[in-house]
Amino acid sequence: MGLEANGVIYAYALDHAAGSFHRVATIASGQIAIMDLAFDRDNGALWAWCDNTCGNRATVLDVDTDPMSATFGRFKIKRAFERPSTLPNANNEGISFASESECVGGVKSFFWSDDDQTDGHAIPAGRGAVREPF
Repeated sequence: MGLEANGVIYAYALDHAAGSFHRVATIASGQIAIMDLAFDRDNGALWAWCDNTCGNRATVLDVDTDPMSATFGRFKIKRAFERPSTLPNANNEGISFASESECVGGVKSFFWSDDDQTDGHAIPAGRGAVREPF
């Protein structure tokens, strides 16, 4: 889960038998606040989204697979995206992706939940080249 108050991602393991939980990781998101975390299962990337508090910026995290790296086996920021120029700096609270099967020309759709309902739309969509490896 991402905590809006500080931008930190906290990972927990749930123990269904005991009805308890255990924190297993604390991860820097590269954001000062997080409004949504979204996992793109087709690319294996975890997206941390910040709304107009951060200018609608996204960071993409992935597990470091370089055995020579000091962060090997841990999530690290692979990329950051500034707000697209066509996206108003609105109160976008959540994000989601179309599946890989819906890609057209290497591009897939990306959706926002807009609490401001800019131009009368609560869930605007865009298309971007997010099909690349991060």
